[in-house]
Amino acid sequence: MSRFKTLTAGLFVSSVAFLALSGTALADTGSTVTVGPIHVPKVPLQVCVNQNDIPGGLNQCVTTPPAQSVTLVVNVQAATPAASVVPPTATPISCPNGTQGAAVRVTTGSAGAAISGSATVTVNNGQSITVPINQVIATPNQTATVFACAGVTPGA
Repeated sequence: MSRFKTLTAGLFVSSVAFLALSGTALADTGSTVTVGPIHVPKVPLQVCVNQNDIPGGLNQCVTTPPAQSVTLVVNVQAATPAASVVPPTATPISCPNGTQGAAVRVTTGSAGAAISGSATVTVNNGQSITVPINQVIATPNQTATVFACAGVTPGA
């Protein structure tokens, strides 16, 4: 496990729940999306968080050993709950063409989003390795992709 560094990401998914607080409805946005387990072709995976709509965007990746399957868990929460907030969302998507694995597209909503999660990879000897994605705060109205895909070139 020491061979793997921790990913940080600023992406989260949420569903909206309303709380009545002194007569004001606050959006308490938070949820988790799980994709997998998905079988992969016994090659290393790139576990990445990419944010391409900010100049010099976020692009953090960790390479795993050859894997048999992957499960990706992405947690998203509004960075600042407020009375009028467009909540962040997380939606499962496909890995890029020609690759295999698990991916989630995150939009940060009007208040920004806190993103965290993990990728659990079953390696070819049958053991599991968990690559954590530590919480990061992303700015409002951005898009990010969290993925664990085989056959992806980091930064592509």
